[in-house]
Amino acid sequence: TDAGMTVVVIDREPERIRSLMLRDYGAEVSGLVADAIVPEHLMEAGLSKDCCRGVIALTQNEEVNLKISVTARLLNPRVWVVTQSTSEAHEDTLATLGENVHIVDPFQTYAKYLGATIATPGIHTLNQWLVGTPGALLSDRLMPPRGTWILCGYGRMGRWLRRSLQKQGLSTVVIEPGEVPSSQAGDSFVAGRASQKNLLLAGIETAAGIVACTDHDSDNLSIVLNAKALNPKIFCIVRQNRYRNQMVFHAANADLIMMPSLTSARRILLLLIAPLMKNFFEGLRATQREGNEAVIREAIDRIQSEIGGGPPRVWTVLIDKGSAPTLLDVIEKGGTIDLADILRDPRDRLKRIASVPLVVRSGAEVTVLPTLDTLIGSGDEVLFCGTQAAFRDLEVTMNNEYVLSYLITGFDPPRGWVMSWFRARYAPQG
Repeated sequence: TDAGMTVVVIDREPERIRSLMLRDYGAEVSGLVADAIVPEHLMEAGLSKDCCRGVIALTQNEEVNLKISVTARLLNPRVWVVTQSTSEAHEDTLATLGENVHIVDPFQTYAKYLGATIATPGIHTLNQWLVGTPGALLSDRLMPPRGTWILCGYGRMGRWLRRSLQKQGLSTVVIEPGEVPSSQAGDSFVAGRASQKNLLLAGIETAAGIVACTDHDSDNLSIVLNAKALNPKIFCIVRQNRYRNQMVFHAANADLIMMPSLTSARRILLLLIAPLMKNFFEGLRATQREGNEAVIREAIDRIQSEIGGGPPRVWTVLIDKGSAPTLLDVIEKGGTIDLADILRDPRDRLKRIASVPLVVRSGAEVTVLPTLDTLIGSGDEVLFCGTQAAFRDLEVTMNNEYVLSYLITGFDPPRGWVMSWFRARYAPQG
């Protein structure tokens, strides 16, 4: 709702639906007490309507998520389907449903994010700010250390984290209370709970960081306390499973808190409003792999100078009749428009609105952080980052022929019949 989208919620719990009326959302949220696995309930929620853009399956049962996704795709093939899943078997089935089916694995997403954060701290800063993390500032610099990391828990999250850290060339030691895989047993595994004794066996005193990633919040909190007692300087990442424990986790003073549900929510939101964000961060990471850290710093400085440090809005513009009819009309008549034209201030074309183009996709060609002289054409997609006021100004520019004409030519022609007649009769000639 903060992104201007209309939402219909289906849930079997009446209390959750009743609570929708009590929360301060950006728009009215409709709710239906029902089981979403039943096709008729999806239809009652509006699945077959033209305005239905997508279905998001976020139940705690991945089998149910799979069935909702299949049902939605069969009943309305044009909608987007987004599903939370951590099962490879389910992912194989979902992959057969065709385009615009997106699978979100919170553990894989966070593991990749952590690896990128260690490799390029600036990307973490930018990502936190763009996704709207409360309190995130572009001036913040998180610096996870390099060295040996201890992973407490070797479930889905632990496996993805170990793989991601090893890709960064970091060694890991796993503490696992369950059975240690025979193929991986050795010095890198410690069997048992993450007690102070086992933390010492894992090398806590010289380790660079520790991740408490079990399924139980109480265990994760005790791991953080034990780790800090044995090594006050260690970098701590902790997994928070339940939102209601937020106050306690913040009091634990961990360096990073990972909540799977929040990770999924942010990932899904960006899929819906800014699918090109993936291209943006891939472009920045490619730059970092080439050893050009200055480009990332310059990108952050440019965004901060243009937009400021306040909460940003991220949005995607498709140059078509639905999103930018006036813009498309000028292009189809042979006119040329670049990014500088549409980023002028409608009140004073010599000024710019507070917005930065992050990505332009023209066919198969993708440009990250394009220059302002980049031409845009029919069918192009542009990912913008800016203030709420800049978003509204750009909407006016793309949909008002008089405003667009003024921004391109610098001339604001008379619009009414009387003023047009007056100008034609009395305007100086030559």
